[in-house]
Amino acid sequence: MAKAASGADFYKDKTVTLIVTYGAGGGSDMVARIIANHWKEFAGGTMIVRNRAGAGGLEGMNAAYEATPDGLTLGFSITGPISNFQIFEEAGAKYDIAKMTWIGDFADDPLGLAVGVGTPYNSMDDLRKVEGLKLGAIGVRAGGAQGGGLAIELFGLKDGRVVAGYASTAEIQVAMGRGEVDGYTYTSAALRDGMNKKANKAPFVTLAMKRADAFPDTPAITELLKLSPEQERILKIFVSTQNQSKVLFGPPGIPEDRVLFLRQTFNKMMETIQVVEELKKRFPIWTGYRKGEEVTAGIGEVMTIPKDARAKYDEAIMPHIK
Repeated sequence: MAKAASGADFYKDKTVTLIVTYGAGGGSDMVARIIANHWKEFAGGTMIVRNRAGAGGLEGMNAAYEATPDGLTLGFSITGPISNFQIFEEAGAKYDIAKMTWIGDFADDPLGLAVGVGTPYNSMDDLRKVEGLKLGAIGVRAGGAQGGGLAIELFGLKDGRVVAGYASTAEIQVAMGRGEVDGYTYTSAALRDGMNKKANKAPFVTLAMKRADAFPDTPAITELLKLSPEQERILKIFVSTQNQSKVLFGPPGIPEDRVLFLRQTFNKMMETIQVVEELKKRFPIWTGYRKGEEVTAGIGEVMTIPKDARAKYDEAIMPHIK
């Protein structure tokens, strides 16, 4: 208790900078601003949001990791891509997920594939007849890109490709309206948001072992395809590495009392009805949150995936991502 009190004393009159690793207007940005808006009532002081969307989120991830470890600069991103940049040895990743300070994450959500409302397609059977399907994504290691690559590979979409490089889901939705891309693979929350904006149709498939609670009428990929043992291994690696939870984290070396306070503050937010109700506007199917200790353990499990299995996964998925 003394350590938490010490942390509380430190933060009560301080300004915390929250680096969001994706662009303004997307899901990560929206929920980061909800946290920032409630920061004062839970922690004292203020929190300001800064978007660092370069290199598919890597710029912001590196910046948060390399920040002074005083607890006044934190990062906000998606759990899966942070770990994937490192375990798949992506050039430009300057951090070590084993050393990061994990504060907590929430709202894990399986990915699904949807197309723009202006397209003539209404099912995965329709897409299997299309040549040159284009799916929009943020970074090459982000869930949208990996999910698109997975769908192209497992469904055998001829000459399909993922077009990475957009700053946010909002940008991809605009791109669908312009006809730059045909669709995207994203979380149920993002796809529901796109439906509300009349940007995309309901998803045709959920890229998981079972259906998403948010779209109970959308089949899981395992219902539509008879997968070979190798394809099933690829799908399992995808599911285990593409955790789409929104995560709050910091650089290594933050003093223990401040880490304890940050984690306790995050937990209180996630257990406060007013905050959860705001988050539910973005995540109608609320899947709860994980404490920092649980996130740390989950990251450790992802790091145990054998290197040869990761290599085979990449051989199947990455050629479809441009």
